[in-house]
Amino acid sequence: MTDENIETKENEKLIKNEIEKVQALLEPYGFSFFELAACSPKGAKAKGAVADSVAVLVENPAFFSMMRSNLELPMKELVKYSGAPRKIIEKHRKYIIAAAEILNGEFPELGEYFSYISKVIRK
Repeated sequence: MTDENIETKENEKLIKNEIEKVQALLEPYGFSFFELAACSPKGAKAKGAVADSVAVLVENPAFFSMMRSNLELPMKELVKYSGAPRKIIEKHRKYIIAAAEILNGEFPELGEYFSYISKVIRK
């Protein structure tokens, strides 16, 4: 095996490990990591609204705690502070929850897939 193949295998193991941990985090919310592709935002407006909503959750520990304890999005607060339309937030609820959990946790490999959201977050 070449060094590149070894590095690829190790990276695949890291990602698989992170996916398993995230899967366990998402289970109480009632959905799976593997559902995210189907509910990911496609258009620019939706992506912007989702990024702003996730940023509000990650930047405000109180809102993030509300999400975790109630196992649902703090909808009123997200609409107010993100400026995103309620309908978009509701449509992409699973994706917003997963992105907030991933970006607020220790998941560097999976976090790279949310780079467009990371650019919006002010930590």
